[in-house]
Amino acid sequence: MFITYPPYEFPIPQGLAHPDARYWRVVELSLHAPWFLLSVEVPDGEAGMSFVRTMIFAWESDLISFIPTVDAREITGLVCMVPGWKAPCGQWTSREVREVWLASAEDGQQFLQLIDTDGQALDVGLPTEPDTAVSDRELLLKFKPRRRRQPAARQLRKSARPGAKHAWPA
Repeated sequence: MFITYPPYEFPIPQGLAHPDARYWRVVELSLHAPWFLLSVEVPDGEAGMSFVRTMIFAWESDLISFIPTVDAREITGLVCMVPGWKAPCGQWTSREVREVWLASAEDGQQFLQLIDTDGQALDVGLPTEPDTAVSDRELLLKFKPRRRRQPAARQLRKSARPGAKHAWPA
């Protein structure tokens, strides 16, 4: 699904890189099927801060098996990348996922059901999604709505009113 090429490998100095990791500036997408971006907040107790680790999943089965391995409170977001053949615009697009369900069909086949921020089921063309009715489902992940931070300059412009005097930052 994701292809890498040696000229695009990014050298990371020994000691800074994860022991078995390789780093790439460019990856090619070879299969036009849905894929996922999962962001996990990783606390750094020594520094008293945290950073966000974002992973790319090409298969929903890998996403299903990964989610239970992390504390759900540390998962900050999930985005489904929708291929052009399934998107209304005819191009790759992204959909924010609010809930992830592991559903079972009547024949026992398991698959993901994704719910977007409006509470609607996403029809993104997942390959495992059966044509039969759902017999059972289990909630794997549910995100609480988060307030988005606005950059300070945008907040200043937004609060400006005609005739008001503002001291804009230099």
